[in-house]
Amino acid sequence: SRLYLLRRSKLTNKTPQLARDYAREALAWMVEDGVASRLDINAVRTGTDSLALAITIYQRDGNIHNIIFDDIWSELNG
Repeated sequence: SRLYLLRRSKLTNKTPQLARDYAREALAWMVEDGVASRLDINAVRTGTDSLALAITIYQRDGNIHNIIFDDIWSELNG
């Protein structure tokens, strides 16, 4: 994943889009290999120094997995 690249940047209104793009890129193999039928990825700036990332993985068998990072910004810069 290229999410680590965000460590070098400031948290701006453009950062959530970069986080979404990097997460989508990192997880694309799941759809390509048939592990998931679909991925929903959302990143939101939740404060002046926090960024949330939510990933929903839809499997072909109907199972749905939600993964939520309440403050991925702190994880990246902690």
